[in-house]
Amino acid sequence: MTTIHLPKERMSEMIKDIRFAMLTTCNEAGDLHSRPMTTQQEEHDGILWFIIGRSAQSAVDILTHPHVNLSYSDPTTHRYVSVSGRATLVEDHSRIVKFWQSDYSVWFPKGVDDPELVLLKVSVESAEIWQSPSTWMGRTLAFAKALVTGDPEAHESLKAGNPANSNPTRLGRVNWTVLLWAVGVPLPLLLIVALMRGCS
Repeated sequence: MTTIHLPKERMSEMIKDIRFAMLTTCNEAGDLHSRPMTTQQEEHDGILWFIIGRSAQSAVDILTHPHVNLSYSDPTTHRYVSVSGRATLVEDHSRIVKFWQSDYSVWFPKGVDDPELVLLKVSVESAEIWQSPSTWMGRTLAFAKALVTGDPEAHESLKAGNPANSNPTRLGRVNWTVLLWAVGVPLPLLLIVALMRGCS
């Protein structure tokens, strides 16, 4: 599974079809708390918007600890995105009207004019994605490659637009062909592993 630090425009592409995120905040005691949130727009320009209640714990948390994390996941495409940024509460009635959906009346019975209603704005500072091949064969080959090369995680950094490289953890020397055979990997893939090891 590959880890990549994403520039903001790339992040937009990776999460535009993932509606829900887990928002993690830190309270005054330093404890972390997470809760599901609905992202309010499909196109992102480094800013993420959410509708929230003023008295919600997450809203209270960001008053003292504005740095937050948002986790997006799409298991069907094996795509997992972690977004870090700075959160603020925003009064913007026109934007609330734009984002409003009838389902929200369960939490805000007075509609767009509910005094409890406020916007949560997250200014993105960095983002990461973990993504693996979507097919069984692709995942197996990627796993085999990691075993052979000793590099389980190809890691590039583009945080805040500045490239930087990480130091991958090396796997110990093990007879991986035997190990893969023991866990039931098909013979053709074992041959591929053996050939790759011979060329490495």
